[in-house]
Amino acid sequence: MKHRLAHEPIVWFYKNVLMPFLLNSHHNDSTRLRAIADATGLPYKLCLESMLQPDALMLISRLSVMKHFLRELPSSGLPGCTSAVALKQWTKGGKLLVCRNLDYPIVGPWEKQTTVVFNFPARASGEMPHVSVTSAGIPVAGLTAINVEGLTLAAHAHFGKDVSLRGRAIVNIGDEIISRARTIGEAADIARRYRRIGNWAFVISSAREHDAAVIEMSPTQTRVRHADDGFIAHTNLFQTDLRQREGLISGGSYEDMVGRVCRIRQILERDRGSLEPKHLTAALGDHVDSETGEERVVGNIISVVTTIASIVLEPEGQRIWVSNRDESPTGIGNFLDVDLAKFWNTPSEERLLPGYRPKCAALIQGAGLYREAYRAWHMNNHEPDFREKTLNALRRTLEIIPSDGYVWVQAGIVAFSLRRFDESRQFLEQAGQLRLSAHVAQVRDLFLARCRDIAGDRQSAIALYRKYLTIADPKLRRAMKEGFRRRYRVSDTVRLMLDLQFADALQY
Repeated sequence: MKHRLAHEPIVWFYKNVLMPFLLNSHHNDSTRLRAIADATGLPYKLCLESMLQPDALMLISRLSVMKHFLRELPSSGLPGCTSAVALKQWTKGGKLLVCRNLDYPIVGPWEKQTTVVFNFPARASGEMPHVSVTSAGIPVAGLTAINVEGLTLAAHAHFGKDVSLRGRAIVNIGDEIISRARTIGEAADIARRYRRIGNWAFVISSAREHDAAVIEMSPTQTRVRHADDGFIAHTNLFQTDLRQREGLISGGSYEDMVGRVCRIRQILERDRGSLEPKHLTAALGDHVDSETGEERVVGNIISVVTTIASIVLEPEGQRIWVSNRDESPTGIGNFLDVDLAKFWNTPSEERLLPGYRPKCAALIQGAGLYREAYRAWHMNNHEPDFREKTLNALRRTLEIIPSDGYVWVQAGIVAFSLRRFDESRQFLEQAGQLRLSAHVAQVRDLFLARCRDIAGDRQSAIALYRKYLTIADPKLRRAMKEGFRRRYRVSDTVRLMLDLQFADALQY
């Protein structure tokens, strides 16, 4: 009850004070938003909430007072994305190719309504025609888009230590870039013009320039790094000096971000010099763990439970391929070929490219069951039995794919949060018989030690904690040291915070 009393006024303050303040700092955005509200018949306040939603999680997570009251906020899930650009020397036809997974914690509503939006601005506006890939009812081009000059844009979220209340919403900066920029330099100039609310990156490619770059942005600083050796890839980890101000969410998320950027290069480099769109569609659905080489449902894989849109773009030919799978992860579906230049004038038959085809026949079914667990935990956590539903979905996932050690770890952590300590221990012990990355194995041992502590086997617990008192991950090391100093208690479970995108905990 105390938590709810604290939570409600803070949410009211965010919606009624912070959001209007943020928008009023940029009058043109307010005018455009009112036009959208009038045209769609949607309430202006709802449109405002939608536009600022990508920045909201970063903003609230860094406001110190709110962090203490909104402890469940990360249960809404964390965003992530994977993008790669292969320049002409990597491709069969000599045309630049782009691939992009949009990973966002709106699993269910978004991917059922994937929408390709053609934007034809009034000539007097000075804006260029452009096409965006979004979801029905979200008419923004600043997430994933391509314009008539052959420029493409993909937005990536980052969690940094700095935020700004004077920043501009990232979707509006992206909107301006894709509607006005003809070159990577012009895109970077537009990005530099505005302070941002949070920390972001734009992956930009230019068919005219035969180049690609990542524009990395904190609220006040902008860095540009160009493709090297004909290739560039990005996830949610800065690769310039801006990384020094990024926040460590968890060791699992860090391992995942590094793994995805390494894995997509590894996959596409196999066909270097002969890449075609079909290679990129398959890469977007890849389920192989970059750390262990195992095909998995979750953990260090490109195609994740929050992959709600998968797109391949050929900007020179003005063509895109969009996954038509109506549930995440979208990369394991087929991709619809859309010829943007001919779309309105030439009747076209439906042409499809295949996405990833799993080696394990049960993987797609297992991914669907794991998605049920994710939705129960993150989308339906207003239901009183959401934890029980999550655990039940994880049990069913393990019946289908018993070889995935990360799912066993995840089931162990969820059972632990339910205070089902005997069942948690059984899950964790089974995970120890399977292949795990070094970090996931450490997480598994932390919770196994805690199970032993609660069962009264203090000496055995201490022996496990002691193994990890000098590990590199600061959050996990701190948890190990705390367990080594004092026995873990049942009441301590209230501190747990989970994100089912990773076989780890956000807070131990």
